[in-house]
Amino acid sequence: MSESQWRVGPLLRVGLSLPALATLAASATACGGTVGATPHEDAGVDARHDVARMDVTVGPTACVPEHVIPCACPGGATGEQTCSPNGSGYGACMGCPVDAGHEADAVPPGLACDTGQEACVGDTPETCVAGRWVVAPSACGTPDPVCLHGACVACTPFAMQCTDGMPQTCDENGVWQPQGTCGCLESLCSSACVDPKTDSHNCGACGHDCLGGTCVGGMCQPVMVASQQSAPFALAVDSEFIYWTNKETDGTVLKTPILGGNITTLATGQVQPLHIAVDSNNAYWTTESNGTTDIGTVVRVPLGGGALTTMAFGLNEPDSIVVRDGQAFWTVWNGDEPGAGVIMTEATDASTPQIAASGLTVPTGLALNATTLYWSNQLDPGEDGGTVFAVPVAAKDGGASATLAAEPDLPLYIAIDTNNVYWTDWTDGAVVAAPLSGGAPVTLAGGRTHPWGITVDATNVYWTDWGDGTVMEVPLVGGAVTTLAQQQVSPLTIAVDAKSVYWASYASGTVMRLAK
Repeated sequence: MSESQWRVGPLLRVGLSLPALATLAASATACGGTVGATPHEDAGVDARHDVARMDVTVGPTACVPEHVIPCACPGGATGEQTCSPNGSGYGACMGCPVDAGHEADAVPPGLACDTGQEACVGDTPETCVAGRWVVAPSACGTPDPVCLHGACVACTPFAMQCTDGMPQTCDENGVWQPQGTCGCLESLCSSACVDPKTDSHNCGACGHDCLGGTCVGGMCQPVMVASQQSAPFALAVDSEFIYWTNKETDGTVLKTPILGGNITTLATGQVQPLHIAVDSNNAYWTTESNGTTDIGTVVRVPLGGGALTTMAFGLNEPDSIVVRDGQAFWTVWNGDEPGAGVIMTEATDASTPQIAASGLTVPTGLALNATTLYWSNQLDPGEDGGTVFAVPVAAKDGGASATLAAEPDLPLYIAIDTNNVYWTDWTDGAVVAAPLSGGAPVTLAGGRTHPWGITVDATNVYWTDWGDGTVMEVPLVGGAVTTLAQQQVSPLTIAVDAKSVYWASYASGTVMRLAK
């Protein structure tokens, strides 16, 4: 397999959750800094504390730490007394008016705090302000205080850091301990020490699995799903399997589990099988010939294998095929004569297939949603280039179609999502989008060689480039173009699911998979 370059995986960012001081989470910063608790959000606020934290007192207690009660001030006013952090007694009556005739009572020794004094109350840092404890982040004498069970400690349990090139982990008592099993170039993922640059289950980030591929430099490498195939032309995926056609020599339709396994032959003896589509029951494909003439067919077979059903025959150059809810649509070129091309669908009564759209010139790309059929014409009568069309699924020949884009140079294959139609322009070397509702096309990627297959997911557009042997992606909204694979030999159709990108390389006879 040729060397390839792959996209950079996401940065390793996993936070540390410590409500129970028991959960150890992975962090790429484990060997570049300290991961610890966040300073108290109410720092510096003079707050009345709930009757709580009874577990943090030490020795005999006379009151609940920090419990506030009213007290009588000299002269009849009302102030407040606060229980000391160790629960030994209430402090001075604070908040009393001070005048020449009524000085505040003297503070009993040991009960009130001294302004500027710092302490930990439970796991909360506090500072004495005007004789009263308030939450403040200056306790323990550090900018980022760590309080544990009423005492200042060096670190938050289970935090990690690197000191002088050596990894350390904070123990349950808040003390830094050497971690001899993890070097500072590695990371801790699920209590295991891994190198995110080479670990195939944590490639570039904890939990980023290469799904059978290797990890090089923090980037997943491709998996060769099948090799020594006879010109794999098109592929499709469902939740379990990859399906593809071998166009030359043996004319087969095959499948294999997504994560690898035995290859199953669904059909043999097909003459130049082309595009393939699957639904929950069947696989469907077009062929250029029926074996005895140059007249093409449309065929289906159960996903589990079985008897083949010829859905249409006598076709002159059928090409793309799509299926939804058991209804298949396919394009027929009928040569390059202007207006000779059609889109067909199987009749509901299993009679002669019906025409869904006619008057087309080299209809190639095809996409389908619940209400509308979309396609591209490589050429268009009277125009300098092609067109991208839409027509209601319920419409038959003669139904009104809408032109979504006129005069792209040579639109090839297309894909849709809920907002846009996307297509590859072979001649312009571009990947283009246009709103399904109509509007100006937008070039998402230009300067390509000969882009071919295209697909989308919730965030990106993916395509193959026959000319330069690359597999690429770009965000749906446009932006930086990312090279997923290089030095592929004539990559054609492409598919995607939640975890991986798949493509067929025609000239090298391979079917490939790359974890996202």
